[in-house]
Formats: sequence, structure tokens, C-alpha cells
Amino acid sequence: MVEWRLKKDRSGKVFAPLTRERIERWIDERGVDENYLVWRSGYPAWKRISETEEFGHLFE
Repeated sequence: MVEWRLKKDRSGKVFAPLTRERIERWIDERGVDENYLVWRSGYPAWKRISETEEFGHLFE
């Protein structure tokens, strides 16, 4: 299972570990916007959530 990390900005509090389903629910509930940052094992650095393959389509 992939564990995700999420934060609002570079210096923000990190929410972890999270599942993809939980992040999708937070996006759906409008608690997470396209400027949040996410990271998981395999990513070389934090990415804007709207620029990820996994979540980007949820912001179109």
C-alpha cells in the first residue's frame, strides 16, 4: 500500500500517512485545493497535487 504525505505549503504541517482514497475524499469535500503539495515513496521531491498523475484529473 502506498502511503502519501500532504501539506498546504513548503513550511506547512505534514499530514501522514494518508491513503489515496482519503486524499481524494478531502479533494471532493473541497478541503484540499490544487496548490497543496504531496509526496510518496518514488517521488524525488514534493509535487503540487494538481500536477500528479494520480490526482491531477480531479482539478480539471
